[in-house]
Amino acid sequence: MIKVEHSIIVPRSVEEVFSFLGNFEQDPHWQSGILEAKQMPAGAALVGTTVKQVRHFLGRRLDYTGEVIEYEENKKIWVKSISGPYPFEGGYTLEPVDGGTKVTFLLRVCEKIRSWFDMLTTNGMASMGIQLLSRSS
Repeated sequence: MIKVEHSIIVPRSVEEVFSFLGNFEQDPHWQSGILEAKQMPAGAALVGTTVKQVRHFLGRRLDYTGEVIEYEENKKIWVKSISGPYPFEGGYTLEPVDGGTKVTFLLRVCEKIRSWFDMLTTNGMASMGIQLLSRSS
């Protein structure tokens, strides 16, 4: 399992931040790799809400669907993939701090992504090598 964790302080109230993060259709506005996001049903994300997203990663288009499996208002949103190129779980925890809200992003990705990532980088390196060789001849 690959794990990623990152925290930031947002100079807004927990309620404002949670409201923004809890609407996955906002994701393309602040996450550069997300091209599209559709949340069903629309509105606040609750347990059972699904989100379909299209991402651009390493020159490839990735389509996946996730489902909210944990929801604690103003504290936590946790999503698990139900379709897509790699299984993952991830989400946000929020806590009030002086000057705003501490947001911690957590992501756990199945080991399968290693072989997928290796394939992408190996194919990408091979392709780049072929391009370089064809330019020099």
